[in-house]
Amino acid sequence: MKHRNILAVWLGLPIITLGIYGLVWIYKIHDEIRTSYPESGAVGAGNALCSVLFGWITLGIWPLVVLIKFGGAIAEAQRRAGRQPSFSQGVGILLLIFGFGPLYYQNELNKIATQR
Repeated sequence: MKHRNILAVWLGLPIITLGIYGLVWIYKIHDEIRTSYPESGAVGAGNALCSVLFGWITLGIWPLVVLIKFGGAIAEAQRRAGRQPSFSQGVGILLLIFGFGPLYYQNELNKIATQR
């Protein structure tokens, strides 16, 4: 897993790349957690990216399911990395609604990356 700057992930790179980095980031974090912790239950990176791009077809249900599964995978990866799971699904979804989701998700992923 790669340690990333949370401010760059949240604001800097998405603004510079006109949002393209957000899609790349979603693909990369799902791929990293699935390859690093295959038993965590994370969905595939392609599935996660497609849920963001085409989730409107299912009225947002597909992205929500992927997001919940990813949250569970983060908590499981924290457990397997020897940490007490600190990820909260409710906080993650709430912060995502208000635009601060990448800050929280990347911060929790960084905790796993520093543990390895």
